[in-house]
Amino acid sequence: MAAITNAERQRRDALYAHGLKECSSCQREKPLTSFGKRSDCYRGLAPECRRCVHARGYADRIRNPDREAARQRRWRRENRPARLAIEQRYAASRRRRP
Repeated sequence: MAAITNAERQRRDALYAHGLKECSSCQREKPLTSFGKRSDCYRGLAPECRRCVHARGYADRIRNPDREAARQRRWRRENRPARLAIEQRYAASRRRRP
């Protein structure tokens, strides 16, 4: 990763002082609350906004349905007790409805 110039660092600091940050993906200035926490990044915030991260993950899941299905099967197998508890809570909530 290339180091940024002093001018760029000053621009980013000025944005941060106003409670803003530029998304590295969509290039829009957004409020700091639009960015997830990431301790290994500058100021502890992720470089991409949550919306861009979500869109990238969604597109990846659509492009690779087989890999997504395998991931879901693996999660269900490895988290069987948690999955059963979730299913039981859901079934109980459905029984309470008229």
